Amino acid sequence: MTQHAQQVAAGGVGALVTEAVDFYRAGKLEEAEQRCVAVLEAEENNVRILALFGTLHAMRGSCEEAVRLIGRSLTLEPRQPFALNTMGNALRALKRHQEAASAYEKAITLKPTLAAAYSSLGRSLVELDRAQEAIAHFDRAIALEPNDAEAFTGKGNALRRLQRFDEALSNYDQAIQINPDFAEAHTKRGSLLFALNRLNEAGDSYDKSIALRPDPDTYKQCGDLCARLRRFDAAVSFYDNAIMLRADFAAAHHRRAYALRSIARHDEALESIERAIELDPNMPFAAGERLIIKMGMCHWKGLSENVSDAFSAIERGFNATLPFPILGAYSSPALQRKCAELNNATHRVATPPVRPVGGRASERLRVAYVSADFHVHPVARHLVGLIETHDPARFETIGVCLTGEATSDLRARLKGAFDKFVLVDGMSDDEAAAMLREMDIHIAVDLTTFTRGGRPGIFERRIAPIQVNYLGYPGTTGSAFMDYIIGDATVIPMDEQPAYAEKIVHMPHSYLPNGRSQIVAETSREAHGLPETGFVFCSLNNSFKITAEVFDIWMRLLATVDNSVLWLTHGNAAMVRNLDAEAKARGIDPRRIVFATRVPKSEDHLGRLRMADLFLDTLPYNAHSTACEALWAGLPVLTCIGQSFPGRVAASVLRAVGLPEMVTRSLAEYEARALEVARDPAAHAALKEKLSRNRKTQPLFDTVRYTRNLEAAYARMWECFQNDRPPIPFAADDVKTA
Repeated sequence: MTQHAQQVAAGGVGALVTEAVDFYRAGKLEEAEQRCVAVLEAEENNVRILALFGTLHAMRGSCEEAVRLIGRSLTLEPRQPFALNTMGNALRALKRHQEAASAYEKAITLKPTLAAAYSSLGRSLVELDRAQEAIAHFDRAIALEPNDAEAFTGKGNALRRLQRFDEALSNYDQAIQINPDFAEAHTKRGSLLFALNRLNEAGDSYDKSIALRPDPDTYKQCGDLCARLRRFDAAVSFYDNAIMLRADFAAAHHRRAYALRSIARHDEALESIERAIELDPNMPFAAGERLIIKMGMCHWKGLSENVSDAFSAIERGFNATLPFPILGAYSSPALQRKCAELNNATHRVATPPVRPVGGRASERLRVAYVSADFHVHPVARHLVGLIETHDPARFETIGVCLTGEATSDLRARLKGAFDKFVLVDGMSDDEAAAMLREMDIHIAVDLTTFTRGGRPGIFERRIAPIQVNYLGYPGTTGSAFMDYIIGDATVIPMDEQPAYAEKIVHMPHSYLPNGRSQIVAETSREAHGLPETGFVFCSLNNSFKITAEVFDIWMRLLATVDNSVLWLTHGNAAMVRNLDAEAKARGIDPRRIVFATRVPKSEDHLGRLRMADLFLDTLPYNAHSTACEALWAGLPVLTCIGQSFPGRVAASVLRAVGLPEMVTRSLAEYEARALEVARDPAAHAALKEKLSRNRKTQPLFDTVRYTRNLEAAYARMWECFQNDRPPIPFAADDVKTA
């Protein structure tokens, strides 16, 4: 006779049922489970024990089995409100929210005073995007149980979905007041504060939650907070803790990959993102993270297939990637727009405000430049001369900084150039937008958009009657709330308007502002590890721009041009290792590739560019700032024009400096032109001499002329608005200066 049979024989089924219930109520779950098994061996359709055994399975996370057992019990006796509530909880844990809601509704019908069912129904309705309905159920739960911290937390979640953030925060606070040890309320409070950009307060809430209950979701959110603060080593540690508690936590693996990439631990980052995708092949944005990691480390094996998969997913309407990574692949402007629109749909405000009326026409135009890059950054270097050159009689300029205080000569110069300089890094999007709307801005310019630190939510809340996408991101925002994008005839031909949500504005020459005040330091080839003689091909671009197709050409050039070397930026250790291997596979001694490390000052960087003989551009993402720097330093640039904005920038600046002959139309032409320049010393010398003359006379480095042209564009935008006309594409006038 089995142990269970002996138990039945000794006490009878009824006694065992009573024991099972008593043990369950006393928290002795193992003993309760033993009695349940014994009863069901003797009486397989015992309604009460089926429901209790299902509840025990739900408590230990075996929710599929819980649904099966409780379902059997309810088939035998449907009128069990508590069993229906537990069934709903198991279904909700399985993310079967519609079925869960139905179970809760049945429980409430049977027992209208069952507060837990109202609260649980509210939670399922929130997941079903029925947050407004959910609030009524949470209110009913609270009316029945005024000290139900879970109901207040659930109501906070519903209010957050409705973007009623102050009310949500108040409900989380009420939950914590009722039960200071309720870890979930602390986590949800921290998550909302994080979304509102109140990062220090968010960290305090997360710390309290973890102290109460170490939880993988909370550890993951702590990692996200540290990543936002650029404390990537700490972020990795938090993601590791989350994964230690939940090995199959795909989102933690994904975010861990981002943090590792940010501190140049690319091999580990690739392992993490591959694991994330293995666990959840349909994870939003993971495919894009894999692309940017592999491109950054020049890991080309399987990359073309990864790109194709990401593109196909975007075409199907799936958020496979953030907008930026596909700029480094051969993506069309139309695909870039679709990707941007998919990304925007994930964080739209519930009710975007109406377009502000703006100031009176007689005032100076008030232009706000909004950026996360007002520090030692290419955007700041391009912008500073423009801000200094704005006509103070006609324009008032406001610098809106999305990041905290930073100390540098460039930051100080920018702050001194703006009429006003404000920090919004500690504000939520709502708070920042409200403050900026009070400043009566006429034209707001987004210099960051989808690059790191961007805050498109501020622009979505409409801070000015005219909002402009400019300089920081070479593509469309895909946003209805952005009115114009500033480009030029090379980077965005007018016939591509359908691929841009904004109306296209053409600057007369290049859209990139530059200046003539940059200092070029003296240096030597020896100081940078370059040979004293021989031709130096150079491409000091970010490593993610280097493709196998272009690298093939570079290696063929080295094979053809005796004593030549290729000078590249040292992006990360994995990139160096991979490119050395790729060179060797193509029959080139890896020692002929010289890797340049970062130099602290821009004048030193400009000085070293003079040591090269020819700058070889990349495709499909060109050199942008680096191309301008090379030209100012006197280094000729060779480019191949691409099929979208980021692949046409070098062509734009070359045309603006009067070197259209260095713009090729195919990679075959690009290779032939590079070989021609490298083999013909006289032609190379003539090219450098022409550049030396042109950089002082052609429009590219004429800051005053550029600024007047941009001001003309702003004036036309404002005139259009004042005349109640919608934004239109146009070409700005070329306002020549003395």
